[in-house]
Amino acid sequence: MGFLFCLILFNPVTATNEKISESTNITHGEILNYSNEVKVINEFISKSKIDDILINDFNVWPLIRLSVIDKLLINEGVFGVRNHSTLKLSHLLSVIYNSIVSLFSLMMAIRLGRRKFLFVGFSRRTKDGSQAIDKFHDPIINELNSKDCVMIERPFKAKHFSRRATQCPIVNLDFFVYFTEFYSRAFSFFYRLRYKADLSALANKLEPIFSDRSFIIKSTSREIAKFHIQNLFNNYLLKIFQPQKVIVTNRGLHLSLIYCANKAMIETSELQHGITLANDISYTEQNDGLLGVNNFLAFGDYWCQGYKWAGNETQVISFGFKYIEDKRNNLIVKKPAKKQNLKKVLFISQPELYEQINTELDLIAKNNRDCNFVLKLHPQDIQGYRERYSVALSNTNVTVLDNQICDNYSLFYSFDYVFGYNSTMLYEAYYFGCSVFIVNFTNMNLSSVFGDSMECFAELTQPVINFNVKETTSKANDVGKLFFSSSNKNILYEFFKGRKV
Repeated sequence: MGFLFCLILFNPVTATNEKISESTNITHGEILNYSNEVKVINEFISKSKIDDILINDFNVWPLIRLSVIDKLLINEGVFGVRNHSTLKLSHLLSVIYNSIVSLFSLMMAIRLGRRKFLFVGFSRRTKDGSQAIDKFHDPIINELNSKDCVMIERPFKAKHFSRRATQCPIVNLDFFVYFTEFYSRAFSFFYRLRYKADLSALANKLEPIFSDRSFIIKSTSREIAKFHIQNLFNNYLLKIFQPQKVIVTNRGLHLSLIYCANKAMIETSELQHGITLANDISYTEQNDGLLGVNNFLAFGDYWCQGYKWAGNETQVISFGFKYIEDKRNNLIVKKPAKKQNLKKVLFISQPELYEQINTELDLIAKNNRDCNFVLKLHPQDIQGYRERYSVALSNTNVTVLDNQICDNYSLFYSFDYVFGYNSTMLYEAYYFGCSVFIVNFTNMNLSSVFGDSMECFAELTQPVINFNVKETTSKANDVGKLFFSSSNKNILYEFFKGRKV
């Protein structure tokens, strides 16, 4: 296990974290600037055919797309620095212990044998009663024969949630995740030499928009090294389980598994796990080749028209979001009608927007002393939040909610008003009956980014809150119903071919 000590010293940020795209994040309120910048970048990539560059038989651009564009936007001052939690020496015992446990888990996988459906779990689970639920996969697995299913799961912050609700076997990937991270760092130099000409050609093509050749060559060689060792493991898993379908959330974390499944002619699908607005880093019409999924299973009918989910080869299916639909129905039945309380506002954080939130929430709090504001922290925004939000939290009418696994949907019933920028939680809050305000002090044309979904929300363009603004219209309500539901109520039955819904 000596490699784990090296791993900690290297401080691998991405080894234990889901790269969350539950929102498209920008700084200083420049939503249109973000959208325009990404549009220009994506157009350059397509025109220059960078997405067509192959190394061996796979498209290399998807491996580095997020990191390159992310760095580009940070350099332009449009994007904020991400606040991913990092592994520390204090995590070492957990890393070693969970790695050993996962080795046994991987060996036990051999005994499971063939499984029709391989689910790749979303590590950041949601509290549901006393259990931690994977809200994307668990409701689907519950409708299937558990003997047909298996889940593989990455660690989150060096561990896994206790009391996981998943009803099929779970194979933990800790050892594999840490080993591939170490391998990619220790041996990337050899891949840099082996693919020197290819990496140089890639850097040359990107130079008009990204001049840091060293970053391109180092990060790409590392990703290829990681991809290579992951392929060996994922091919082994697929031979054990021989699934008919592989279902992932956030395909960017599982490109190797998708590649191996596509090579083996196994159907691949991605479940939508967050809202994507206008142009985006992760979801484009670019060519991902064997690293792209066959199907994109959207939250609802609304997201099937005009949104770019992974190239022309991907079929977009209105799959619905069973967990949130069930949760909403149960809460509406159980919860009494809310009492209007104009004095309590839930403010949604986004990690890359901490500077803007710190300033604007402070301004709003000072101008509305009769209101109480609760800052709901994104799970990736919890570490070090007192320093980042020190100005906003200095107000006596601002408190913070930092429970990373709290039940957001039950939380909505404590608030009539929810404020934020462009988080998925704003759409969820609207779906649960809250009045939602988009903070827009710079008076941007939000409709060009939010589309007709903007009809569901109000704009906050000044720090003095006017709770009497015109709220939802019938048209907005019609739009809102499509966010998390499919008109095809038998879609789960049809997708899994004859399974009981």
